[in-house]
Amino acid sequence: MFIQNGRGNGDFRAGVDVDGRVFTKSIVVHDDNNANEFGLSWTFTFSVTTTGTDNVIFYVKNTGNDELELTDIRIFSDQANDYDFAEVTGTPSGGTAITPANKNLGSAKTPEVTVEDGIITGLTYGTQLYNIYVKANDLSSFKTSSHIKIPNNKAMAIRWRGTTGAVLKGTVSIHKDVFNHPELI
Repeated sequence: MFIQNGRGNGDFRAGVDVDGRVFTKSIVVHDDNNANEFGLSWTFTFSVTTTGTDNVIFYVKNTGNDELELTDIRIFSDQANDYDFAEVTGTPSGGTAITPANKNLGSAKTPEVTVEDGIITGLTYGTQLYNIYVKANDLSSFKTSSHIKIPNNKAMAIRWRGTTGAVLKGTVSIHKDVFNHPELI
């Protein structure tokens, strides 16, 4: 069985085995790398000193039409404890806006998001996505291969489960879902 070239230019064919798998030599580019090539990948850096237990320290809401994907979170803490992240609703209060850094230094594109750090209140925690432990004076790195999808008008937050006075510094990386844009693939 062969699949004919669907573009109408040339006589290219691909072999297919009995299970419907295509024989190919290919180069695979991960979607976050592809998004970065087009200036659609960003990092948000935060720094917070906690004032109590269960402080929400980071908030991101997708205000654009395109789905965003959170790919990794890195947090340094001077105290050992857990942090978690979850879908949230409500109106954030008490935070400070964070300016995104485009991971493609040749691009000035910015994401359509609201992102804040600080001691953030006014949110209701929904479905918890992950709970991560960080050691004292250590960097915790979380990377999910399936990414956390943030559709339009949805938000997520990071909550520190530890004690008062923890110094937390971190980065969160997101990118635009380029598979909704065939012109970018």
